[in-house]
Amino acid sequence: MIDSASDDFGIGYMKSRSLLTMRLKDLPPLTEFLIVDDEPADARWLISALKLVCGHDIRIRHARTIGAALDALKAAPPQLVFLDDRISPVDTAANTLPFIRRTGYDGPILIISGEMTRQRKSDLLKLGAIAILHKDDIESARVAELLIEIFDPRTATR
Repeated sequence: MIDSASDDFGIGYMKSRSLLTMRLKDLPPLTEFLIVDDEPADARWLISALKLVCGHDIRIRHARTIGAALDALKAAPPQLVFLDDRISPVDTAANTLPFIRRTGYDGPILIISGEMTRQRKSDLLKLGAIAILHKDDIESARVAELLIEIFDPRTATR
């Protein structure tokens, strides 16, 4: 039996989602993204979350290799790059970040990772990553929180 006095029936969750939606309206239009990930399934998961948050009229490019990512950046810089921490066979975000910056891209780079230690997170942030998103946390509410953290002029970390 559910005790209505002790359970808010999901109202707290809905309020937090509503607040996220309200804060997203304060952001500049977010329409251009680049996902650098060698795993198509992981990229599709992130694409779905971005479309839920930003709408279906956004442009999301997906690069499966560092070379393809560098070409995409030179062709048209996105508003945000999502960079997988480990790109097969040996590339990592730590050794890829400098190459991305050399293309002239000076926008935010968000690292997505299936494994992350505090030291690795600290190292990647020092190298210029704006934030870290664990692959287990790829869902629309967390993506919305990160977009607000990155792009809201009142709270932007950049």
